[in-house]
Amino acid sequence: MPLTRSPKPVPRPADPQETLAWEARNRTWAVVAAAIGAGLPLIGLFVAPKPKQDQVPELTSALIYFHNHAAAFVISQIVIAIGSLAAGVALLYLYQATKARRPQLQSAARVLAILGPVLLAVAGIAGQVYLAQKASDFVKSAKTDPEANSILTGGFRVATGSAGIAGQFALAFAFVLISLNAMRAGLLTRFMGVLGILVGVFPVLLSLLASTLSGVGGGPAPIVQFFWLGALAYLFTGRWPNGLPKAWKTGKAEPWPSSQEMREQRQAELANRRGQRDGRGGAAAPQRPQGILGTLFGGGQQRASSKGTATAEAEPEPVEAEARPATRPSPATSARKRKRKKKRPGS
Repeated sequence: MPLTRSPKPVPRPADPQETLAWEARNRTWAVVAAAIGAGLPLIGLFVAPKPKQDQVPELTSALIYFHNHAAAFVISQIVIAIGSLAAGVALLYLYQATKARRPQLQSAARVLAILGPVLLAVAGIAGQVYLAQKASDFVKSAKTDPEANSILTGGFRVATGSAGIAGQFALAFAFVLISLNAMRAGLLTRFMGVLGILVGVFPVLLSLLASTLSGVGGGPAPIVQFFWLGALAYLFTGRWPNGLPKAWKTGKAEPWPSSQEMREQRQAELANRRGQRDGRGGAAAPQRPQGILGTLFGGGQQRASSKGTATAEAEPEPVEAEARPATRPSPATSARKRKRKKKRPGS
């Protein structure tokens, strides 16, 4: 007999009450971590010195410039590293909330959310400290271009650069996996889910397209990261422009309705409003509050009713139009009829 593999058991979601209790205990840390992850990378890039093109025309001038501003470069990298670690903590909170509602989420996402920020922080700080030390030795030597090139392309710089790229890819995959599954579980709106995926994709593209001498800028794209993690911190507080998504309240997965379900829901609401207007239907479905934030972020909109439960009243048959009156006869036709009537008596 051919061997057949038994299907893998479907993992069951965690207990909703335990999930909500865990989220309540750790919510404060998640809010603080998301806020720090949003702001520090942007501050770090702002603090980092930005040389003009004429200040670093060749490698020798670049190393001398770095030596003169080594403290600012190192401090900015430390600030960025702290922001990357905080972003990882916020991702871990979202991962745990998603995993409890959607067990299909791969456990690799948790490993990537830890490994990525750690690699970015260690590689970024170690690379900056190493470059500061070598730049200090360089200004005391003959200051030749071959020596500067050997410092910038040495083995340690290559190792830290490779570790930073690996950390960038790991964190990018964590953003993509966690944001996608959180959106499917109903924890993130579609807008926030797609934006979270872009937060992971953008820095990978930027790291492949360009790099700087100092290596500053590791971590997610700061502008998109600032917006997404700032919104995530606001969501973690239990507030949202259109109301908190239902999954955060029930502790269970509450998937967003599909296009077909949304179309059926709109048709049912339209039928209810028509019935109310004609005096034959129930109360109309409540309208979702509108506004710029509500339109942009979405939120706790009502889920579509299950199939077969929402019944739309039959539309009233159109009233047939009344028959139009016969066309009036022309004056010539009327005159001929009168002549025939006059001739009849004398015939």
